[in-house]
Amino acid sequence: MGAVTRTLSSHSTTQAQDTVASKHARFIVNLSYDQLPEQAIAQAKSMLVDGLACGLAATRTDIGAALQQWLPDVPGAHAVLATSRKTDARSAVLTNGTLMHALDFDDIPHFAAVELPPALAIAETREVTGEEVIVALVAGFEVAARVTTMLAHGRPQHPIGTAGAIGAAAVAAKLLKLDEEKAILALSIAASMSSGLTENFGTFTKPLHAGRAAEAGYLAATLAQSGWTADPGVFEGRKGFFAAYCDPEAEVEVHYGSATEDFWITRVPMDLSAGSPLNENRFPPTHTGSMPNPSKVGLGAPSDQLRGGPNLSRGPSFKPWPACGGNNAVLTAMFSMIDRPEFDRGSIAGIEITVPTDPERGAVFRTWPQTPLEGKFSLPYGIAAAWLDGKVTVDSYEQETFDRIQEAGLLSEIALTIDPDFIKLAPAVPSVDDCNWAAVTVRFDDGSTETSWAFNRGVEMGTAAVDEKFVALARPFFGDAADRLVQRLRNIDEVHDIQSLLGELYF
Repeated sequence: MGAVTRTLSSHSTTQAQDTVASKHARFIVNLSYDQLPEQAIAQAKSMLVDGLACGLAATRTDIGAALQQWLPDVPGAHAVLATSRKTDARSAVLTNGTLMHALDFDDIPHFAAVELPPALAIAETREVTGEEVIVALVAGFEVAARVTTMLAHGRPQHPIGTAGAIGAAAVAAKLLKLDEEKAILALSIAASMSSGLTENFGTFTKPLHAGRAAEAGYLAATLAQSGWTADPGVFEGRKGFFAAYCDPEAEVEVHYGSATEDFWITRVPMDLSAGSPLNENRFPPTHTGSMPNPSKVGLGAPSDQLRGGPNLSRGPSFKPWPACGGNNAVLTAMFSMIDRPEFDRGSIAGIEITVPTDPERGAVFRTWPQTPLEGKFSLPYGIAAAWLDGKVTVDSYEQETFDRIQEAGLLSEIALTIDPDFIKLAPAVPSVDDCNWAAVTVRFDDGSTETSWAFNRGVEMGTAAVDEKFVALARPFFGDAADRLVQRLRNIDEVHDIQSLLGELYF
């Protein structure tokens, strides 16, 4: 079954076996652990480890405090990360999903934040094995990724709030063991609850998109289980999901195969450093001492899976810095310079960022931020934080660092230039067509300059770095037990009932 050109039906209630929802549902219901390639299992585990780490760390932020104040004081069996509080399932799912996305430290395309909370909620009240959790996470990723590729990017909807709700429904449908008919209904219900506007980037409401999507998917699956109805043709119907959210010329990708490359979660480049001298297997990335090597860019993945942005048929990437992924290439270029032992940040007089396209047309549109949260969506702000402290951490986007950057006047010394031809000046140009790139040029006090380049999404973290990130973010909660906990999570597919494991995440 290949890609099917999108055609709007004259009547939305087509036969279920002919619909997009039915093709996704069939994949969800029939997927089993023994069908998964090793890399798919490893990537799902990284989503689990990374998502939980980000959610734990976010409980100590202003967003975490606000969620604690909001959380309904009702009896329930469902826990909130890093607390002893129990509440109802939907409130827990919404809260945990919002927390996992709150730092913007979670994976690109943020699917862990919508998939993990419903999985946790279901596993808290029924016997669920670790293998079943892994299968559900892969199913959710594959469905949500295919929906994401069809979204009309550039419109104001946030993909995690739209496609994310459908991915969350896929996870819940799998763990609730819905049959194909009810899985179709779960996806169709979730399609009506998709939402999220990018104008809210840089506010508490941006991560709420993930929380609401996670809740919507959980609610959709439980409603379907209870006999709720929905139109099985809601995706391709004339007044359906595609008509509301997708490019009219988009093709509907509904292909599911059995080969490793048919699992989009496995589609990642072999060179996770994207040719940079940063070590992708350490958190935070450390400088290897080597020079950038753009000739390595593109190894292991077709070019259409490498360009920066959410609308790609590729697997998740894991962030070394807690900011919008649009910052990743620029920060990679910056740290490729300043992390060299001999580099003197104190001799910097000014910095110029050069990119091929206007960032204000994408996610990093808060170029000159007015708040620390807006700084997560600003290319100059991340560079300013790196210039100031030599690192970019969770604290870089807190009020104290924001104030120090303002007081030092660093943003006024950083220029942002849009010049697609600047790539011609690179010492080596990647062979990948339409490769995303960023350049950072430092001007020193003596008038000399140095330019550093980064390609694709910039450095992406490997498995070892994801585990180190978990330990770093979880140690304030668990102490030295964080090292043991991350190994337990890595071996989750050996756990027959994960309730005991989940209990270690709460107090």
